[in-house]
Amino acid sequence: MNPLMLSNSVGVIETEINMYKDMAGKSIWEIGRRLNHVKEQDLTHGDFLGWLEKIGIERRSANRMMRIARELKENETTLSHLGLAALDLIASLPEEDRNTPHLVRSGELKEVSDMTVRELRELKQGDTKQTEQTQPSQPTDESQRLHKALIQKDEEIARLQGRYNHLSKQYEQVLSESEEVIQKANQLDHVKKHVRQEPALNPKLTSTINITELNQKVNDLLTVISPIRYQVELEQLAQNSPIYAQYNSIVERISTWCKDMKNILNQPVVIDGEYFEYKGE
Repeated sequence: MNPLMLSNSVGVIETEINMYKDMAGKSIWEIGRRLNHVKEQDLTHGDFLGWLEKIGIERRSANRMMRIARELKENETTLSHLGLAALDLIASLPEEDRNTPHLVRSGELKEVSDMTVRELRELKQGDTKQTEQTQPSQPTDESQRLHKALIQKDEEIARLQGRYNHLSKQYEQVLSESEEVIQKANQLDHVKKHVRQEPALNPKLTSTINITELNQKVNDLLTVISPIRYQVELEQLAQNSPIYAQYNSIVERISTWCKDMKNILNQPVVIDGEYFEYKGE
């Protein structure tokens, strides 16, 4: 069966709707069908509600007739005698309930087409309650957002906990190593103290300890004074200023000390009967 072609002229459709207003059942379906057509094709150019007011149809009534036209079949002649309220209730029922007899409050078994509006409402309410009991409630957008945020927080907590555990292990390891270093340093200080108290027992060890400490002091000194040469202020010192003279005197003293140390190191040394000679470059 070829579908009925509807006019794209609002004037023609208004005439047809006014004609179907005088009919029941099928008229409601036909009006709803035309309302759907006008809205889907945007024949009112975005002013569908204004057009409904113009032709005297309330928005709620229009929505009900449009739903009836969408949900109910054209050839359901058993429903043609029903009014808008009953047809709208039937259209809102699941399709399997429309074609199944139901036991009403009076104890009778009725088809939906034979039910009163009250009985249809009770049937719909029963279906709604059963649906709520059998189907899990769908989470709202807000609950989904909160659930997602909670999962992200749990993941962040787990990540931070793992990081904390890793750092705790590193801290315990460093603490253990520090305690070992402190223990060895204390032992070394004890040995140094003992050697210094009786230097004649082991003059080689005494000399080695003294040289090692001297070397550490020199390294510490170099660490402090090395950055001085990169300071811009040195380039701005006048050669006749007192500060320049002080710096120059310090440099000369250090230079003299370095020369003396090099001469000493180049001479052979005998410690505890052993012969040592510095192998410089």
